[in-house]
Amino acid sequence: MAANRSIAFATCSTAPGLAEDDKPLAAGLSASGHRVEAAAWDDLTVDWTRYDTVIIRSTWNYHLHPQAFLAWLQRLESHQLRIINPVDILKWNMNKEYLADLRQMDIPLPETLFLKAGDTPDLDTIFQQTGWQQAVIKPCISATAYNTWVTQPGTTDKDTKKLDRLLTTGRYLIQEFMEEVETEGEYSLIFFGRQYSHAVKKKAKKGDFRVQEQYGGQSLPTRPGPSIIRQAAAILDKAVPPDTSPHLLYARVDGVMRKDIFTLMELELVEPSLFINKRTSAIRQFVYFFNNSFTAAAIC
Repeated sequence: MAANRSIAFATCSTAPGLAEDDKPLAAGLSASGHRVEAAAWDDLTVDWTRYDTVIIRSTWNYHLHPQAFLAWLQRLESHQLRIINPVDILKWNMNKEYLADLRQMDIPLPETLFLKAGDTPDLDTIFQQTGWQQAVIKPCISATAYNTWVTQPGTTDKDTKKLDRLLTTGRYLIQEFMEEVETEGEYSLIFFGRQYSHAVKKKAKKGDFRVQEQYGGQSLPTRPGPSIIRQAAAILDKAVPPDTSPHLLYARVDGVMRKDIFTLMELELVEPSLFINKRTSAIRQFVYFFNNSFTAAAIC
């Protein structure tokens, strides 16, 4: 087993304590001999050198301050702390332009257009050229459906004005709306140490497309079939190859089924909700791979 560690679960100043989703994980690590505390990433009074390991968990406001978040990660690296997930993965995954990389890998995705700050897209032309009936607009750095909405041919005038205003300050994407999110629900498959643990199916409330609970969505335990698990695991390993990123502690693979193909919506590697609840097997799996990652690193 790895030596006992002093661990910070990184949170944020707007919710500095351990998230309910993370309390069982912290308890599991404590039971295995580690010391675990919550510490807000944006609290300037925190002495991060008190810890040897920082696990990125409920840094829920990082998308509002991305440059400050990146600078904080660099400071942690300068102190030679162990950061989980690894910083190179965090930097890559926090910007949804990583989806363009996955497209090059032939991973099934919704059709997506990326917009730079200052672009002036013509939504009418986009709908004509793509044949989409609806599309989702969202920031490239975003969380919990922040500044995210659905556009369609009948609302392009209003939506273009809104998008033009937002594009003065940041990068956005326009993505084909996947109707399966509304009709069938979206799968979230959770992996620890790249091994499948459990899954939920997220459904939006009637008349909405957002599956997050704060918007009335539900996340219910589900048992996806073996084909779905295999496809999600293959996407994870293809997107983040084990030989280049062996110490990936947690991952969430979100997607919908379209014509028996698991179509990726998001690959969540920064601070995903892991829907732990009281799943003792998931807690054991998380703790096992946390401890094993240190042993493997020492061997390497």
